Amino acid sequence: MTDLKKVIDASEISFENFRKSSYDIAREIGVTAQTIVSAASEWGKLGYNLEESTELAKSSAIYVNVGDVDAATATSDLVSVLKAFNKEASESIDVVNVLNNISNKYAVSAAELGEILKKSSSALAISGDTMENIVAMGAAM
Repeated sequence: MTDLKKVIDASEISFENFRKSSYDIAREIGVTAQTIVSAASEWGKLGYNLEESTELAKSSAIYVNVGDVDAATATSDLVSVLKAFNKEASESIDVVNVLNNISNKYAVSAAELGEILKKSSSALAISGDTMENIVAMGAAM
């Protein structure tokens, strides 16, 4: 929690509520509470507030599980998509769901799709392409 408090400005009550919810989130996903706290700290370093960081930490942890990626890769992949397509923290789970669904249906992993998105999202978003189209192109490769 110390690292989280260093990077996010919130009240002690908010941090205590986060601490309690981190156990519930961890149990729901099947990770440790420390994993959620660490992920939230990483999102906080990127400028997200405590509520957003909590949502993003949950999405990152799910992506780690379904995408077979490490936490740093999950954060990097997700932040690339969120920034390129101006998505809110609450939409991060939608990104994970798209990656997971496509990887379950086609011969491509969520990690491979995440890497494709990380490398191409900014350029293709500028040209008006959508995240779903990029994932579809990646799955077809």
